[in-house]
Amino acid sequence: MNQRGFTLVELLVSVTLMVIGVFAVVSMISVSMRSDMIANGIATKTGLAREVLEDITSRSTSDSVLITTALNQNYNFYTPHTLPGSSTQSQTTIQSATYTATYSVQINTPSSGVSQITASISGGSGGVVSMTSYKRVN
Repeated sequence: MNQRGFTLVELLVSVTLMVIGVFAVVSMISVSMRSDMIANGIATKTGLAREVLEDITSRSTSDSVLITTALNQNYNFYTPHTLPGSSTQSQTTIQSATYTATYSVQINTPSSGVSQITASISGGSGGVVSMTSYKRVN
């Protein structure tokens, strides 16, 4: 007999392979979305760290912030000119994620007349991002 069509076994094998393929695609999409969320958080924190560093390094070389050692000070996003010292406004919210910024200034590091400024941003997803800059001071 020369019958056309598929047998039940062939149909079950093809459906099983199709289901396995769909699950693989759904899994890849889930992993991709999670990775995108982490990358977005890291990019946001990097931008915030640059903002903190630019604010501090743009100050006059005789500014007290640059010539006094200060470790793990809160950074105020809303009124950055209020440095140094702790601030109750050290958090900002971007795309429903809350970020906290701190900065440290170490004078005469790595050499005399140079201040090392480190900005650290935490919160959101993706861990802590820290950036360091140097500025020659008087």
